[in-house]
Amino acid sequence: MQVGEYDFGRCCACQRREGDFGAVLMLPLKAPVPGTGWGCSQCGLAADGAFVVLCSDCMDAGRRPVEAVCGYLSNSTRMPISELVGRHEHDIRKHPEVMERRVRDFEAGQREVDEFTLKSAAEAGIKGIEDVRRAAENRRKPPGTY
Repeated sequence: MQVGEYDFGRCCACQRREGDFGAVLMLPLKAPVPGTGWGCSQCGLAADGAFVVLCSDCMDAGRRPVEAVCGYLSNSTRMPISELVGRHEHDIRKHPEVMERRVRDFEAGQREVDEFTLKSAAEAGIKGIEDVRRAAENRRKPPGTY
């Protein structure tokens, strides 16, 4: 797949080289070659996260990737995702915007809030987090208990 002069190699879902480019996705797994993946300057995450490249047909069809890019995106070598070793995830405590969204979703009744989010949000000083903590505890209590 090519976009202009840039060659992304084959799709990590259907393994075809032809077709229109769809997307580059970041996986929460370690890249096969350290230092060649995605990272985050906000939370200090090293550039060790795995990438996948999908064609537009696979994106539209919702196909799951089976391979990840080995090395930089310009490298056409692929590796089975099942062989990737290690998690690669943001330090959510250093992303208050994510915690604030989780709190808003909770307040709107769209999700439950886990203890890690509550603790991290309190550490980050997010306003109203104690009210959210009390509401979460009340939701978890069996009916008829106070």
